[in-house]
Amino acid sequence: MNSFQIKSMQMHAAKGHELIEKLLNQDVNYGGRQCLILGTVGSGKTTLMLWLAQILRERGEWCIWRGRDVDGYHMLPDWGKKVKILHHEKDEIHIYKVKVGSTEYGEITDYLKIEKYSCVEDLIQKLEQDKINVIYEPSFWQISEDLAIYILQKTGIRISPWQLREMKGCYFWFEFFEKLLTRKDRRWVSVFVDEADDLIPQNPNGLQWKLQEWVKNSVKDFRKSLISLFLAVHNAEDCDYRIIRKVPIRIYLQGARPLGDSLMTDKNIGLKLNLEEGKIEWKGYGYGGFKYSALKQRDYVIIVDKIWRGQPPTLEIDRRKSRSIIQEVREIAEREGIEEAMKHAEKLWREGEITRRYFYEIRKKLMEGNSKGITATMGLRSDKPSQMENKATSDGK
Repeated sequence: MNSFQIKSMQMHAAKGHELIEKLLNQDVNYGGRQCLILGTVGSGKTTLMLWLAQILRERGEWCIWRGRDVDGYHMLPDWGKKVKILHHEKDEIHIYKVKVGSTEYGEITDYLKIEKYSCVEDLIQKLEQDKINVIYEPSFWQISEDLAIYILQKTGIRISPWQLREMKGCYFWFEFFEKLLTRKDRRWVSVFVDEADDLIPQNPNGLQWKLQEWVKNSVKDFRKSLISLFLAVHNAEDCDYRIIRKVPIRIYLQGARPLGDSLMTDKNIGLKLNLEEGKIEWKGYGYGGFKYSALKQRDYVIIVDKIWRGQPPTLEIDRRKSRSIIQEVREIAEREGIEEAMKHAEKLWREGEITRRYFYEIRKKLMEGNSKGITATMGLRSDKPSQMENKATSDGK
């Protein structure tokens, strides 16, 4: 290795160290940091996030960890004293220490600091600065009207009444983000999300799509509110690209492939990395290599059993998928005329019951119905058998 190559490697390592330090610093001029961590299974994503969380906690940040059924926070040294568990009051929680490779397990719930929260505001009040706050989302969660109005104000996206009735545990985090963004204090907050594709999946539908669209538009607000977001995932393709492309900091670990817009020309760089090594890339600041300290591997894992003790959720039917709306409009058209059916469809749109696109689809079918008949154009079965059905009947004879 010649002197030029040695100097190049030294500069690369120095740049990496500089960017990692910038990632960990509380720079008011920059604000919160948003970072995507990529790597294959076993590449050290969880270890790296815990390493970052430890340093940030020591520097006074309020650290939040998204709890999962099988978690890794037990790899922290003296983790029982550093971790605080928070779960919803309507969930009953049991935490087990399970020895690897055996059937031995024991419940350790009584030995940990565990608190219940009733709502997002209550949860924020119970966060502790000197702990890594492990939050378990409720088994079921409906977003509030306040969040729906906030999203409408910020993005113009309308959330319909029937979508407000949807229940999904991960929706809790969007409510949590909104309350962090609108809080009156300016504490430094870092949120760590392992397996981020659970929260912001690729190709979301319905309400999930709207919530993720809002997050995509709110990245700059996270920075201004001093909120740092660390997302770890195996493949960037598993997450919503609208959000991923807004994240300015990427960390590549073993096996990771740089994204298409990466500054790094070597797209196979992840194959050349060892454990405890990474590449950090920051849009506008360059990229470099770094190393981090491994945490002690345990001979046991943590498994969490969460049991919902609240009211059982009611199963709502998406009226559009059940075709009840199209049936409703058809009946009005047949009974009261096309014009009244048009007014009813517009009312459903204005009230957020259907999307604008769906309204125009119904209107088009109603207009076609003037000449072809409502039953034929609304995509519904006619009372009279079709020519194909008649043919099939005659063939059967």
